[in-house]
Amino acid sequence: MAGTGIIDVETELSGIRTMVTELVDRVAHLNQVVSGLIAIRDGGVYGETYATDRGPAVRAMFFEQQVRANDETTRRTTLLNDQVAGLEATIAELTGIQTTYHGSVDTLISNTTRLENELRDVSGRIGASLQSANFSPGGRLSVTGMKGFEKLKSYGGDASHWKDWRFKATTWLGQVKRAFETLVRKLDRSENEPKEPELGQGMMVGATELTTEEEWCSDEFYHMLVPKCEGSALAIVRNQNTQGKARGLIAWYRTLRDA
Repeated sequence: MAGTGIIDVETELSGIRTMVTELVDRVAHLNQVVSGLIAIRDGGVYGETYATDRGPAVRAMFFEQQVRANDETTRRTTLLNDQVAGLEATIAELTGIQTTYHGSVDTLISNTTRLENELRDVSGRIGASLQSANFSPGGRLSVTGMKGFEKLKSYGGDASHWKDWRFKATTWLGQVKRAFETLVRKLDRSENEPKEPELGQGMMVGATELTTEEEWCSDEFYHMLVPKCEGSALAIVRNQNTQGKARGLIAWYRTLRDA
């Protein structure tokens, strides 16, 4: 796992081993030379002629120097061997760290792949849900696609059922958005049927102008009444201008008055 700024331990170790081998060869050569001095040229350096023979004495001094040098070489060789052993231990430790690292990387890759698959699965489910959801023209989720809408029963135009149906419908709508509650109260108090606003004008219920949220709710009334009305009640809703901004208000107002 070599990288910028990191020592190549194996290369350094190979160099040290080469150095140790060369030192061992030199020691062997020195031993051979010393043997030659004693056996061939000395004639008894440490014998009877030592005191009178100047040559053997000089050679003896040389030999002693070589012995001391040999001892120093042996000490350095031992030191280098210890360093090599330490480097080998370090390499073994680095190998263990590398193995652990690779194991961690494999685990990380496996977990990342699993999370990506789960994310794709969740994204697919969300996409499918959005495709099946009903949105109002403004891009907001329509009440017809909200939880609980499918449980709301239909109103068939029977005046005896209107009070209960209205209570359930307005209670559920109020949970979806509070603006439905204020809009229903305005419709209940109004004595005049809502009308289509003039171009560029806001929608009105009686003398009160609707808020932006209430205007959205008024259109949602139409989307809710179409699937939840049957018989004569559906006929009232169907008779409204399907493109008008006030179609939901008028349909609710007329259904309320008919009941």
